[in-house]
Amino acid sequence: KTHYRLGHEDSAMDTIVISKSLDHRNVPFYVVDYIMYHEMLHIKHGTTYKDTRRHVHTKEFRADEKKFTRWRTAEEWIKHNRV
Repeated sequence: KTHYRLGHEDSAMDTIVISKSLDHRNVPFYVVDYIMYHEMLHIKHGTTYKDTRRHVHTKEFRADEKKFTRWRTAEEWIKHNRV
């Protein structure tokens, strides 16, 4: 499965970077909002380490992620559309 980086949080620059591929009229606004929300959750939850393994998408992170109103719709759109 190929993964595309649609956004990332740059803590050194205190910035969230969104992929230019999302700057297209066919991309729904809620998808961009969802990516921003996801990256803000990275700031909120940070990174945890267990047995030298890095964890960024913890169960707490995923629970908060599902609080986004159109979480499932955004995930489905991303899954079915190559951006």
